[in-house]
Amino acid sequence: MAERNLLIDDDTRLADRVGEYLQDFGYTVSVVGNGTEGLDALPKRAVRRTDP
Repeated sequence: MAERNLLIDDDTRLADRVGEYLQDFGYTVSVVGNGTEGLDALPKRAVRRTDP
């Protein structure tokens, strides 16, 4: 299984630029805009989510 990187930042312009930079160096990057989207982007087996 290939490793993936998840980049979470509410500044989407900056996050997109950093994601592109990392991809230029061969990293696989997913960019999301907040923590909730980040949790949703993770495989279900990687995290146990509890709602407040």
